[in-house]
Amino acid sequence: MKIFKLPLLAEASPSGEYTLTNTENKTQGKLNLVYRTLTADNEDSELTVDAGCEEIFFVLSGRIEIRTEKNSFAVSTGEAFIMNGPANFEVQNINDAESVFILIRKTDKNEESKENKDKDEEKPLQENSSTLGISQ
Repeated sequence: MKIFKLPLLAEASPSGEYTLTNTENKTQGKLNLVYRTLTADNEDSELTVDAGCEEIFFVLSGRIEIRTEKNSFAVSTGEAFIMNGPANFEVQNINDAESVFILIRKTDKNEESKENKDKDEEKPLQENSSTLGISQ
């Protein structure tokens, strides 16, 4: 088991964001945790929820405005919402100090399988053969 110090990892990134990914669970789909800090002077950031994904957005500290095509609302420390894809939304820190949020993103197993299949089809035949265990 490994412990990740998310605030330090996010701080080291120019975007103020760190993504922790579970890539070993092939039967349940992919699971990501995104930790992000928005500074007080942070400009709007656009986030996208892909088709076949759902995200839980949770505010750890501060107050953040969420804008979608249809509405806008604010979420504060300890509040969360769920967004199903496909969707686009913008986030903006509306706090005098920094705000921190996490996204927990789950990709549907079927959608992930489709993405992997599409990537395999783009590869040359030699690479596909070796992944199938066929020797040339």
